[in-house]
Amino acid sequence: LIKKIIKGDLRAFTQLFNLYNRRLYAYSYKFVHNHYEAEEIAQQVFIKFNDLLTTGQYIGQRSFSAWTSSVAHNSFIDSFRKKKLPLIRMEDLPREMEAEFGETDFTDENIALLLEAINALSDEDKEIVRLRFWEKMEWIDIGKLLNKPAKTLSKQHTRIIEKLKKRMLKKYF
Repeated sequence: LIKKIIKGDLRAFTQLFNLYNRRLYAYSYKFVHNHYEAEEIAQQVFIKFNDLLTTGQYIGQRSFSAWTSSVAHNSFIDSFRKKKLPLIRMEDLPREMEAEFGETDFTDENIALLLEAINALSDEDKEIVRLRFWEKMEWIDIGKLLNKPAKTLSKQHTRIIEKLKKRMLKKYF
């Protein structure tokens, strides 16, 4: 099948698509929790497969299945990193964040301060906050996505929350 694809056989590529599409979709959906976005990512991965195969970049040193998983994972991470993080708005704030701030009274003013503090974070810190609260991802999944140990991310998250609290207090007083 691979040899046929390398020679430009479109039917062979269709067979490859039929064999791997569900798995790639499921893999993508696990991270984005959005049907359309998961489909788009899977399609992008197939385009990348085609490019890599037709340019001879798959040399068969490991199983094709392992290679496809690696390409999919790297493509997924690339697309996720390229995604520009939007400013977070008040109506988008997940209520689960309130538990992180303990005694803080979540008035409109405090929520505005929190949003300002989140939007001022570095891209990496903002991404961790977004994945944890907005995407509701577990640390293990965030770790796979960002290529960091889950325990490290959990500790980094704790530091981020402390940073947000300090920034809110500084603005408040």
